[in-house]
Amino acid sequence: MTARNRQWGTKLQRIWKRVRSSRASRNAAASYLAFFSTALWGLISIPVAISFLSKEELGLWTVINAFLGYLIWMDFGVGGATGRMLADSVAKNDQDEINRWWTATRAVLVCQGCLVTVVGILLAPALTALLGVPSNLNEEARWVITYGAIITGLSFPMRGAPGLLMAQERFHWVPLLQAVTPWINLTVFYILLRAGWGLKAYVWALVASQAATWITYYLLIRIAPSRPRFDRAGLERRRFGRLFAFSGNLTIIGLVDTMMVTLPALMIARLGNLASVPIYNFSWKGPLLASGLVGRTYHSFFPGLQRLYVSGERELFRQKHEQVGNITMGISLIVAAGILGCNSTLVHLLTGGGFYIGPYGNLWFALAMITIPISGYFRILMPISGNLGKNALVSICKIPFVLGLGLFLWRDYGMSGVAAAFALAPIFNGVYGYFRGTANCGFKRHEISSKIAVRAIAAATLIIITGAIIANLPHAEASITLLEGRLRIPSWHILVLASLPFTVGLYTCWKGLLGFRLPTLKPTH
Repeated sequence: MTARNRQWGTKLQRIWKRVRSSRASRNAAASYLAFFSTALWGLISIPVAISFLSKEELGLWTVINAFLGYLIWMDFGVGGATGRMLADSVAKNDQDEINRWWTATRAVLVCQGCLVTVVGILLAPALTALLGVPSNLNEEARWVITYGAIITGLSFPMRGAPGLLMAQERFHWVPLLQAVTPWINLTVFYILLRAGWGLKAYVWALVASQAATWITYYLLIRIAPSRPRFDRAGLERRRFGRLFAFSGNLTIIGLVDTMMVTLPALMIARLGNLASVPIYNFSWKGPLLASGLVGRTYHSFFPGLQRLYVSGERELFRQKHEQVGNITMGISLIVAAGILGCNSTLVHLLTGGGFYIGPYGNLWFALAMITIPISGYFRILMPISGNLGKNALVSICKIPFVLGLGLFLWRDYGMSGVAAAFALAPIFNGVYGYFRGTANCGFKRHEISSKIAVRAIAAATLIIITGAIIANLPHAEASITLLEGRLRIPSWHILVLASLPFTVGLYTCWKGLLGFRLPTLKPTH
């Protein structure tokens, strides 16, 4: 073995030791497992659904998913705020405060779950009328929306469990559960589709996955090292006021984020028709799953970064946040390059053809792989600090601009124009998160992660230029025979062009991993 090979082997061993020694790395490993499991489930569910549902039913399936996603945010951010409210008391090992905050958040979530159920039932007829659901699907659509809302409401009491696990640095259980429940969902969905249940199979699959989630979180809470208990003293107005002051911002931000993912499909359903929705949705499926991979990267380090901030480790916090940014930036470029080169092949493989948005729409999907995760990376500074500033107002102001731009671009560019508008949307919150988040954490703008902001701009430019060249290639695709059919594959021109951002991303990610280690701090008493 040469000296150079031994040197690389030593570097790899050092990285592996650092990964094993960090709880943040354990969270990352669990998150990546969840991503690959969820991604595989999401990809397999497409051909399964196509085999049993019509294009109109597929579009309706997408719209119902979006509607239930909006209902989830009727928890007004209490589920997401639970972890931050518990973080200080868990760090100080204050059992009384843990009990009081847990009681306050549980009481609110139970009431909100009941409200969600009522709202979902009342809105089911209006939603089917608004979307112009065909008469042959109208009754089934109302049934699915109604019972989907009931199941969503019943899931609310456990929405704060991930926050508790995050505060206790046991967050790895959350992605592990996320890795398992989709397969329970898909198994029930497939069996009932084969039995001829149509879209009603979706509801019973949701029942199975939610029941598994409910039971698992209940057991994890029972065996918690500082198990929370009911304390009537937590039911006080002052505590509720503090909770909603923080969670209200999370609600608006989270709801707008959900809208940025689901509104394109709703716009296309309204401006075009339900049959057009799966074309956009299936072309977006791969990029959406890939953005989840990048998002899990910085979210898996969130508990450790929050602990460093709460413990006052200012310099260590600054260093680790920037290192997380390098890793996030590298993976973003790798994923964006993969979308430019292989998304067309993926869509064709999953659907058999007829569902690809085209090269220009795909360009904007690739750009979203930069704007979405980097925006999220800067925005985590705000919940870490416990002060979200005017992030909610920024999110609200973003909606009319993005909708207006999407409607304007739809007129001339169709679905590709809608994709462009929503790919640019995350920039609003990302810029605000960078400026306000650094201030909230007590840093000047040049002191924390300024290099990541510059690299993000350069990465976005690289993806736009590469994607535009690919879109204008005269013979951009080839095909091969696979399983008695013709499969589109990228030409060597596309692969060579996509390899440039891929190589840059790989190098950036590697440099970030080389110096990374996020220590676990002992609780202060």
